Amino acid sequence: MNNIDPMTLLRQESDRDNHEAQNALGKALWSENRAESVYWLRSAARGGHLDLSGLPLKDVDMLADWPELRHLKELDLSKCEALENVDGVSGLTCLRRILLRECGALNNVDGLAGLLLLDEVDLFLCESLANVDALARLTQLTRLDLSFCSSLPDVNVLAGLTQLTVLGLDWCGSLKDLDCLPQATDLRRLSLGGCESLTNVEGLTKFPRLAELDLCHCPSRVNLDVLSQMTSLTNLCLVGNKRLKTVDGLAGLTRMRTLIMRDCAALIHVDGLARMTELTLLGLNDCSSLSNIDGLARLNQLRDLSMGECQGLKNLEVLSGLTGLTELDLRSCKILRNVDLLTPLTALTELNLSDCTALTSIDGLEKLQGLTRLCLGGCTALKNTDVLVGLPHLQTPDPRRSWGRACEDES
Repeated sequence: MNNIDPMTLLRQESDRDNHEAQNALGKALWSENRAESVYWLRSAARGGHLDLSGLPLKDVDMLADWPELRHLKELDLSKCEALENVDGVSGLTCLRRILLRECGALNNVDGLAGLLLLDEVDLFLCESLANVDALARLTQLTRLDLSFCSSLPDVNVLAGLTQLTVLGLDWCGSLKDLDCLPQATDLRRLSLGGCESLTNVEGLTKFPRLAELDLCHCPSRVNLDVLSQMTSLTNLCLVGNKRLKTVDGLAGLTRMRTLIMRDCAALIHVDGLARMTELTLLGLNDCSSLSNIDGLARLNQLRDLSMGECQGLKNLEVLSGLTGLTELDLRSCKILRNVDLLTPLTALTELNLSDCTALTSIDGLEKLQGLTRLCLGGCTALKNTDVLVGLPHLQTPDPRRSWGRACEDES
């Protein structure tokens, strides 16, 4: 350990899956030679930040032995997959931020109880975590992520965390309603995706300043009428809601900028979006019952529109007026026979027409001089693509599949 940072070596050996070397380097990292260890710790903790992410540590008890770390502000232990507890951080009373993402063996956070200055705790995907009682004392927390902590019996401990501005509870299986959540009047972002035990979300009204809300894969039994009162929302995700037939209840959310409703199989029209004139991104992929999109006519700020696999569409005329669009996905649109309606969309840079099996002509695409990506895979009726030579920014790796960047994400 003369000239090479042992943590760098440890990560290199971890990448090689050399467990014997990992153990040896781990011991070297916390050497009995105090002077050497202090040197590495001071070097690694420059600027008040210590990054131990990805190391094969079972605990961090050694941190308690080093007064040199007492002023540490940030500690990153993400992906320390063997880490079982954080008792060793209890003396780092100046900590403001601790990252414990993907620490799969972590079962409690008791060591955080006395770190009263903590502002952010990230426990994303700590699947073994069964006890977070220590969080109750961290009343200065503004950011907390407990997403995918599938072993938590409940989240009642959150009730006193009234300073929260960002809260992640995705796939929190124990969450039945929002009564246990704090009266956090400054909460701006809330993620409740995949909370399969939810029975209602009436408690959302506790968060008058909420701007971003994720309710993807929210159970169909949950009534979403309360959303009509959430007028501060700018970003909303409703992916996979099988009950939603219209979006009339969202009509008053005029500040909306991003709305994702992919796989809302019962949705038949989008008239309720007509007043969302600030909307820039709209995701409607896989809305198989969607037949009418006239409600989009006045959304002049739209830049990104996805309607792939919307096979119930009857009319696309409204698209010709959305001249601000830069990205458009019409994958598997069965009524598209030509691209006449798309030629006014001269701002387009990305266009996905994959599997539009009725498409016989793309004459007119040469007017879209800004196109850098065009996907035409599966357009079985399309015979002539000569017009593409007039699009200078496209490359043609395979004239029967796609132009520009590969379309790996078509599906």
